Parts: sequence; structure tokens; C-alpha cells
Amino acid sequence: IKQKEKDEQTITEGMRRVAKALPANIRAAKVQKKAAKVGFDFEDYRQTAAKVEEELQEVLDAAEKGQSEAVFEEFGDLMFSAVNLSRFLDVNAENALTNATEKFINRFEYIEGTAEKRGLKLKHMTIGEMDELWNEIKHLKDSDI
Repeated sequence: IKQKEKDEQTITEGMRRVAKALPANIRAAKVQKKAAKVGFDFEDYRQTAAKVEEELQEVLDAAEKGQSEAVFEEFGDLMFSAVNLSRFLDVNAENALTNATEKFINRFEYIEGTAEKRGLKLKHMTIGEMDELWNEIKHLKDSDI
């Protein structure tokens, strides 16, 4: 019905009409839903997860070869596949990434504050020392931060 209302002759036209101004995660999910409606989709989340793993390996392979253009392209494919996995798991990728970013900031704040209380400056700490603090905060509940 929507296809007729918008005078779309093909599924691709509908995909192209998904606003480019949307956040990339949301736009990807909308495009994937349009493909899924006609059966172009994985059977379950396991197949989708396997695709994520495949795309990650392609990113790593391109990075290993120093192919920056290929890394860029493959990283986009990885992100697209991750959004597809989120769709299968009924997770809003945009909200999940926003929450993960906030969690990271809160944990980093703990690292920075704890280091300061111990008389340390982050720029003078090793990654190993910072990781120790990171592991401390990972074992606390986020509400305890």
C-alpha cells in the first residue's frame, strides 16, 4: 500500500527514500527491514552473527595488508551487519550505542577520579595500570559508580 501511495515501482526506490539525514544506525535498520519484507534476510540471529564475524575478519585482513580504503569499506559492512544483528535481537542499535558511550564515560570518569585520589595522572600511567582501574569499575554495578 505504501509503495503505491508513494508511486514506488521497486523495493530499491523505497530504500533510496529512507532519509539520509537519519542517524546511520536507524537508516540501516530501515533499509534492512525493507529487504526483509521481500524475503532477502537471514533465517535467524545466528546466521547474522556469523556475518558479523565474517565482516570483522575482512576488516582485520584489510588492516593487516595496510589497505586503508578496504578497511573503510569493510568497516562499513561490519557496522551494517551489526545493525542487522541488533534487528534480529530486537535491540535498538542507536540506543544501545548511546548507552554504551555513556557507560564508557562513567567508567572513564571512575578511572580518572581514582587515579587522582591515588596521586596519579593518567598521562603518566601505563595502559596496564589504567586497565587495572578499568577492571575494578567493570566489577562494580553502574549504579555504584
